[in-house]
Amino acid sequence: MQSIYTDASVYKLLTPQDDAEHAFMCRLAGDAASILELASGCGNLAARLAQRADVTGVDASPEMVALATQAHGDRPGLCFVQGDMRTLRLERPFDLVMAVDNALQHACTDEALYAALDSIRAHMGPRSRALFQTGLREPETLDTLNHARQKVGSAIDACGVTFEIYGTSTFDPATKVNHRVFEIHKDGAKVAERTLTMRILDSAALQQALARAGFSIARAFDESGQEVEPQARPGPTHAVRTYECRAG
Repeated sequence: MQSIYTDASVYKLLTPQDDAEHAFMCRLAGDAASILELASGCGNLAARLAQRADVTGVDASPEMVALATQAHGDRPGLCFVQGDMRTLRLERPFDLVMAVDNALQHACTDEALYAALDSIRAHMGPRSRALFQTGLREPETLDTLNHARQKVGSAIDACGVTFEIYGTSTFDPATKVNHRVFEIHKDGAKVAERTLTMRILDSAALQQALARAGFSIARAFDESGQEVEPQARPGPTHAVRTYECRAG
């Protein structure tokens, strides 16, 4: 079964653009003149950031890189390359390195997570910053992740066609990896089925990994964009945290 990242049309249905979130990321980017975005997907955030900075977007999926290049590749100061965030080495520093929109959750083992964080540090200079944003779930809520097939939403494509989306979720408590299967239906018939596999992180595990990799948290923000105490524990279920970090 194919991943959601191998089909541009399905990816767009499952990951609609969030203009408010992009505006928040641009605000945090501040005056950074050079930006590296990991797991850049279809390139919409990178394109917005490129209005005031030179931006390199990196994604492991060749289909996503092709989609981003087709949509935004003619913008000055913006380029997209295929690469694995665990092994990426562009041999240059950036003012800001971004691993947002759950990018770190694609590292499904401790080894992969530490390698990705080391790769991020390799692209930072003495005054660089890193932005990490991910959804977090505290350990006591993990039993809610498993669920049978249920409707998770609907979406309208560029032609105005409405699709119904159903999902099944299977969580492995040993590895903390969640495997989701999405069914896309049109007029009552299934037209596509795609998968998404991600590791579930809790706030303590993520902060420990950041510290182990040599990052210090300068600021933290909740899902509404409000600044919170970096060590503050998120809510009882799912919560989004954005951490602005320095290396060294």
